[in-house]
Amino acid sequence: MGGTHHTALLEIEEALGPGIEIALEPGGGRVRAVGARRGGLWLGLDRASLVDSDGGSGTPMAAVVALPASTFAGCRLEADLLGGFVDGPRTVLVASYGIGAVPSGPLLRTVARVAPGARWVDEQAANRIAHEARARYRARRSELRVLGGRAWRAPAGLDVDTRRFVTPHSRAEYALERLPPRFVRGLEGLLDDDERVIYAVGRPPAAGGSLVERARQTRDRRAALLLLTDRQLIWMIDHVPPDRYLLDWGVDARLVALEALSGVTLRPPHRRLVEIEIATRGGTTRFELPAELIDEAEVMSDLLRRFVPEESRLLPVRRYVLAAIPFDIEPASRFGQASEASELVAALEESVAPEPVLAAFYSPRRERVREVAAAVVTSSRLAVSRDQERRALRLEDLADISLALSPLVGRLELHGSAVGRASRPAGFTYPAPLAQWATPFIRLLRRAWANAAAASPWAVETEASRG
Repeated sequence: MGGTHHTALLEIEEALGPGIEIALEPGGGRVRAVGARRGGLWLGLDRASLVDSDGGSGTPMAAVVALPASTFAGCRLEADLLGGFVDGPRTVLVASYGIGAVPSGPLLRTVARVAPGARWVDEQAANRIAHEARARYRARRSELRVLGGRAWRAPAGLDVDTRRFVTPHSRAEYALERLPPRFVRGLEGLLDDDERVIYAVGRPPAAGGSLVERARQTRDRRAALLLLTDRQLIWMIDHVPPDRYLLDWGVDARLVALEALSGVTLRPPHRRLVEIEIATRGGTTRFELPAELIDEAEVMSDLLRRFVPEESRLLPVRRYVLAAIPFDIEPASRFGQASEASELVAALEESVAPEPVLAAFYSPRRERVREVAAAVVTSSRLAVSRDQERRALRLEDLADISLALSPLVGRLELHGSAVGRASRPAGFTYPAPLAQWATPFIRLLRRAWANAAAASPWAVETEASRG
């Protein structure tokens, strides 16, 4: 068994001799003793397994390791590979760490739990078997790995604990599948397919409340979610207060592109609320959470500050490739307004010339809504026509994008310093069935805003999600 040895990374599964049991302290990472093993006959060997391996049955390949002293379960060590026993379809590797003499063959077979007829293989053969076991493990993980897409659309049959180790998604993404369906529907329309969720804070609905609060409506009792992705901050809240209706009336949302951030302030609890204030070039946006969620609000604020550029350091930012969305006249045709939609969109395109239009949207005249509305977006501007009033806005002046995502009606409003001086917000409503055309328009608008707000010359070009 002598000679130059290959090494193998092993993890102790069963410490067989006297020693101290070790565990990590929660949070601190320090080790502490949690027990002691005493007495008994120790043969100089502990049972282990080859790290990141598949022995052929989906479990790690077994091993025994010779040591000068027994270790503890969970201990990892780089041991010299000596050989192994092949017992039918099962292989047990044999290794040593910090020891010269190795126990005899019968003792090795006893601790390895192999049959008397198990065949011994030398170090070279054992190293080849270990390499094959690690390759099987990588192949099995690659079959399960989700390389993109949304966490709540992961392959069926995988529980959350398993998916945590075979997919690139975060804990916040796995928690989304436990959200009410109205929140999930909203996120499906607002997130890019390859967008990653970093952190989320949920605000549960406030049950009851005092008579004064309910009469004066001084407390917003709606359920809400503050969600941070690698591209935007989303505030999502119930469209109507709880217990007012039994039906699902959808959610409202506010979006802030991360590239537009210029400051983040966490205000101390006041009147049972803690406030996160987001500053952009276009103004400020505030989000309120219950005071008992102060710890979560601090984490969210710290994460947001990492996206705020500072004079002392330049942050690379994503530069979206904006793929134009052709204007679809079919929704307007349903309302008998195809020619009117074409003329209105053409007039808006002319108003933003010579910049090419990336996307256009038309909201038709309908029962109880006698005005028509249309909008076009370019790489730097948004032009809106509503009730024969036209407005052109610079995207870099936006503070946030406000949305209503209701089964009855949709709404898009733009807020910012330049927008707020008008008599009413820039935006429009649209019939809920047109949401499948509105949501791609909104996603492209948010990406164009991000590009316009990102003034850093160190921007990194990346391919934008389409559709």
